[in-house]
Amino acid sequence: MAKRRNFGDVALRKGYISEETLKKALEIQKKEQKRGRYPLLGLVLLKMGAITSTQLIEIILELEEKSHPGGG
Repeated sequence: MAKRRNFGDVALRKGYISEETLKKALEIQKKEQKRGRYPLLGLVLLKMGAITSTQLIEIILELEEKSHPGGG
């Protein structure tokens, strides 16, 4: 059974972000959750300037492809 991939895993594998950047983004995400906000990790990374909108879309498309192999 294949390991489930998440946004952070794909961004790291593609070399778009470092482990340190991922940790910072997850900390921001956690702080926001304590305030009752639930930002998606990709949007946190985008706001940080860690990834571009093109990279965000590429990761989302890859995750979507992995969750629906064969196009549906």
